[in-house]
Amino acid sequence: MFGWTRPLVPRFLFGFFLPIALAGSMAFSALAESEKPSSAPIVAQPKTTTSDWIRAFYRVRRLTPVRAEPRYDSPSLGFLAPGQQILITIKEQDQQWVSVESRDGLKGFVIESLVRPDDDASLIDLALWPLESDGTVTLEPVPPFEVRAIVPSNLTTEDKQQVQRALAYLGHYDGVVDGRFGERTFSAIRDFQRSNDTDPSGQLTFIQYYDLIGSANDRLEHYSMQTFSDANAGYRVDYPGNLLPSLVRVDSDTWRLSDRDDQVNLLITVGPKGADLQSAYEQLNVLGQFSYRLLKDRMFVLAGGGEGTGAYHVAKTSGEGFIQMSLTYPNTLSPIWEEFATVLFNSFDLTDN
Repeated sequence: MFGWTRPLVPRFLFGFFLPIALAGSMAFSALAESEKPSSAPIVAQPKTTTSDWIRAFYRVRRLTPVRAEPRYDSPSLGFLAPGQQILITIKEQDQQWVSVESRDGLKGFVIESLVRPDDDASLIDLALWPLESDGTVTLEPVPPFEVRAIVPSNLTTEDKQQVQRALAYLGHYDGVVDGRFGERTFSAIRDFQRSNDTDPSGQLTFIQYYDLIGSANDRLEHYSMQTFSDANAGYRVDYPGNLLPSLVRVDSDTWRLSDRDDQVNLLITVGPKGADLQSAYEQLNVLGQFSYRLLKDRMFVLAGGGEGTGAYHVAKTSGEGFIQMSLTYPNTLSPIWEEFATVLFNSFDLTDN
């Protein structure tokens, strides 16, 4: 990204997960209906996986007792009401019983046939459990690129920005999306033209522009690109939803997105008030070796490499502090993530400025 080569991150960028505490309990005086299990399979969506456990939202089919142990003769701890949203943990070794957590803290086991997947639940719901969202955090699909009636020899700044973004999605462009065409953009256009066996002139024809936008939209759909935004903190970022399906709120100031194997991590942190951008930049430089460094008045970017890991790190000033985003991945996954790093960091935008 931005012309640098293989990067790596300092290990201190990632903190420990904070457990989410659940408290309280619930009970219903009515008797539950039959707990006879059904043979119909239950598939949880959305989900995040840790070891052999899957966390997912479900809805209760009928008044259901919650057992202390996954057995019919185990004591009932309380009841779940029809239609109630619950969080379950499915243990892969035993598909008959699922563990249950309610929003008010009731925990135990129910027969899986007595619950159904909550198709309307989102990763945001899962990440905020058991906290209620205040409406400031959203997760939405990235809108497709727009095919415009352009004059290739006279593109507007907005047209040029879209061309740069599309080239970045296809892995041809690794610079800043600023709507200014320089040698890096022209080189990216020539790469795109070569990939389509056309004359690498560096100037797009309308047909090539149409192919570029179509190919970028295919890539956007293939990777299920999502826009994650936190209006309260004041930032947004686009990321590949199917490559980073796990979304976890580490604490009130930090979100973590990761892949299923926990090899790739994207960490977004709102820095403390009064934090000094240049001091943070200098501290990171001392703790790690970087092949690319960029420091400006209101932001910095660092990238480096070594020990089998690649990474990018960016910080932008926001109010009295700054917001940082860091990406780490194993070098074995460098081909895909070095492309997406450009998309990630160009889309990382502060919305309160």
